[in-house]
Amino acid sequence: MNKSKGGFLNPEKKNSPMDEFFDNSNDIMTLDINEIKMNPYQPRKIFDEDSLLDLSNSIKHSGLIQPIIVRISEDNSYTLVAGERRLRACKMADMHTIRAIITKEDPLEVSIIENLQRENLKPVEEAEALAQMIKNYNYTQKNLAIAIGKKESTISEILSINRIPDHLKEKVRRAELSKRVLIEVAKQETSEKMGLLIDKILNDSLTREQVRELTRKKDHKSGNKDLNEKLKKGISSLKKDLAKIQKNEYLSLQEDLEGLIKELCKTRDKFNN
Repeated sequence: MNKSKGGFLNPEKKNSPMDEFFDNSNDIMTLDINEIKMNPYQPRKIFDEDSLLDLSNSIKHSGLIQPIIVRISEDNSYTLVAGERRLRACKMADMHTIRAIITKEDPLEVSIIENLQRENLKPVEEAEALAQMIKNYNYTQKNLAIAIGKKESTISEILSINRIPDHLKEKVRRAELSKRVLIEVAKQETSEKMGLLIDKILNDSLTREQVRELTRKKDHKSGNKDLNEKLKKGISSLKKDLAKIQKNEYLSLQEDLEGLIKELCKTRDKFNN
């Protein structure tokens, strides 16, 4: 696997990574649509049939506006790099040929960047795709933010979705849960709590606002519990210190008043901590 650090991203250039990609392309060709192999690295797993049909009808009427991107394999066959939705729609439209850009770039990197820039991935797919870019191509969160035009804090939030275990990811992959909702799920401390929250979201059809309200209440209760535990420990410590002070009979000895003050200050500091 290519380990070049963001090979698709040139920080010295002001134009986007996709612009750099097209600059490196060799040519645009018309290919037999049945000779193109599907991209095994396609980050997008789900294609909406109604949306594909709409695109297919549009292509029938106006033609394919943007070419797909393919790469020549070692056996001189063509493998799709980006544009699977367009390719599927053209097949639905009974087209026999399709315009394609030939590239020598890494198919996985190009495909992920293209999908991320178009924002047509499901939230779970987007989180997994960003993680792939970091793992396989040594992108930093900063470079990813530049590559796809998002804030670095947004990249960090999306990546947090990967905290959700795989068995729960499969549960929500096809559900229409928003990115913000899944980020709230990922904030839960354990996979069990994540699972319970997902079940409640799906069973009760909770909105994003309802999910946030629910998680905030839980955080508030948790905070109150921690505060109560701290107070209990503080009171217990105070009782012990007062007993020690009484035992030493500081109050009966004027010369030991300074020692009493020191002991009380120690007790105060325990509460402050």
